[in-house]
Amino acid sequence: MNKLMILIYILLLFGCKSHSVCNEMPLADKVTQKSRKTTKIDFNHFKVINSDEYRNSYSDKKYKFTYNDTSETFNLFANNKKIGVISLKSKKYDGPSFNIYQYSSSQPCPYIIFIIEATADIGTEWYKVIIIKNEKIISDFFIHEPRSDSDRYLLNHFMSISFEKNTFTFKLKKSLMASYSLIPKEFKQDKDYIYLEKRIKETK
Repeated sequence: MNKLMILIYILLLFGCKSHSVCNEMPLADKVTQKSRKTTKIDFNHFKVINSDEYRNSYSDKKYKFTYNDTSETFNLFANNKKIGVISLKSKKYDGPSFNIYQYSSSQPCPYIIFIIEATADIGTEWYKVIIIKNEKIISDFFIHEPRSDSDRYLLNHFMSISFEKNTFTFKLKKSLMASYSLIPKEFKQDKDYIYLEKRIKETK
């Protein structure tokens, strides 16, 4: 009887160990899964950059934009040092004013994104995106469409941004599009969102 009990115990013990080994995730898979979770960066911090009363200068603690109406450019400063010029000449803008917004991430991330919103008599005319890494401008480009109604919504209600595998994805909410706006055919979309992807190729 004792021998039978010992045999049953050994069989149960071996079975539990085998089950544990079979169900344990291989180390390589664990590393891959962890990498997948950490490679995508969400720009989940959003703020409006304050302007002066003439809306020609916009600044926070570190960054400052100054607009030159004659040259149709913004000078960008970081810690009072000029780091670049953003040209708006191709748009020939004659609207009332600009809004400037900043997107950053709570995750470790070298990127900061500024978006200049050119307001129109009704809503928004276009957006200018400026991507900064380590106080250097690495990309700037326009988003012409789609647009939200800036009279009703802040930009973060309409646009969210993420980064993965050298590509920034701008996710735009369809339900908050302005009635005068449209969706370019080349943009990816689903039932609720439009997606604009911008791949960054940085020089060493």
